[in-house]
Amino acid sequence: MKKIKSPKDAFLLFIIIISWAFFAYFLIGETLKTQSLYKNLKYTKAIVIDDFFGIRQTKYFRYEFCVDEKMYRGRGVYYPKQETISVGDTITIGYDKTNPDYSTFVRDLY
Repeated sequence: MKKIKSPKDAFLLFIIIISWAFFAYFLIGETLKTQSLYKNLKYTKAIVIDDFFGIRQTKYFRYEFCVDEKMYRGRGVYYPKQETISVGDTITIGYDKTNPDYSTFVRDLY
């Protein structure tokens, strides 16, 4: 094993370790979230409430839906060449019945 020669090398090693830890945390978290969504999947209707542009001019839309009299929000990617989604439209979404904060547009489920 190499010895760390300078504080600069120690700092770089620290940054690399922290970066890998965050990467692993988010990767595992997203995998568990997706697995839970598919395991506890329920469908409902949602209302498109707005649209916006994100990174690289990707167009997104936000939607709201109600589960057990509580409102939740989600978002999806809009593909204008494949579909037409406008503010006020009703869409079908899938959500995790154990945690409705995890939801997705049905097109993105399969």
